[in-house]
Amino acid sequence: MTDKKISALTHLTSLSALDRLPTADMSDLSKTYYQTNNDIFNAGGGWVSAGDLVYGDGASSSTRLPIGTAAQVLTVNAGATAPEWADATGGSSGGDVLSTLTNAEVSVTTTATLDSTAFTKMHAVTGSSDYTITLPAVSGNAGKFIGFRFAQNAGILVTIDGNGSEKIGSKLTRSYIPGETAYYLCDGVMWRPVEQTMSTYCRAERSANYNITDASWTSLQYDSEISDDQGIYDSVTNFRVTLNRPGRWLITHSLRFDGTTIALAAVGLYLNATSDTATYLKYMGKDPSDGIAIDVCETSGIFAKGDYFQPAGYCDVASGSPQVSKVAYTFFEATWLGH
Repeated sequence: MTDKKISALTHLTSLSALDRLPTADMSDLSKTYYQTNNDIFNAGGGWVSAGDLVYGDGASSSTRLPIGTAAQVLTVNAGATAPEWADATGGSSGGDVLSTLTNAEVSVTTTATLDSTAFTKMHAVTGSSDYTITLPAVSGNAGKFIGFRFAQNAGILVTIDGNGSEKIGSKLTRSYIPGETAYYLCDGVMWRPVEQTMSTYCRAERSANYNITDASWTSLQYDSEISDDQGIYDSVTNFRVTLNRPGRWLITHSLRFDGTTIALAAVGLYLNATSDTATYLKYMGKDPSDGIAIDVCETSGIFAKGDYFQPAGYCDVASGSPQVSKVAYTFFEATWLGH
């Protein structure tokens, strides 16, 4: 190679410098070292487009990787021999809890057993009959989230069940009515719930005084609904509250009887019954001379969906008929306290 060629290569500092190489006496230079910008980039008819990557293939030559699509990330192929573009996984991919404003929820419409694909996803729960969704096993999944938005038909209960004997908080199952949401965090031992639950409460009173049969247990009729946010009380036909979900409930019956010389009086509650001696009862404090008996019967416990309570009363008077008094402290209430 002549001194002129050596001098030219010594001053080569970039691809653009190739354009300034002397053209005289260059016939023995390899074409590999004599490509200009226009030879390389597509704008000038070359082989590399905007966003492309060029990588070595291990055979002393270059390979072009075209630009990927929007939101793809650069990764390595399965054989670990070359780079490639792939869809992002983890972070804020479709359905992730933190991106539900922009990504579709996962639909659940019937009985299902979830697996690891449910992690970080928000599930839209719908349906027209009661059913159960079983969670993935907790082992090895500490830190994983699963979310639920309950939008099933009115009156429909959806139950979330731990895998096998695994618990959700302190319970094996938790049940939800329409309009509620729940996020479950796995700690590797159990699922820990964070919930927004609907208020379930009703209160009924009397619209007027009314008489009942003397010395006989009687199902009482509270015909004026003061509050009933979930429609669980029937103030027209059965005059009872039917529980719309399992869990701990507080049922309260407060009653005043008026009558002539009250000998014995009791306030009570029927559970899944409407006659005979009340399931829960309390004998009432009374003032025989004034003909007044006032007291409260209350029970709290774990009950099932579909259980129903009916207010009941018993009053034995010397003459005439005992009267259920329309006063502020004659009422019937039911309150759901939690799972």
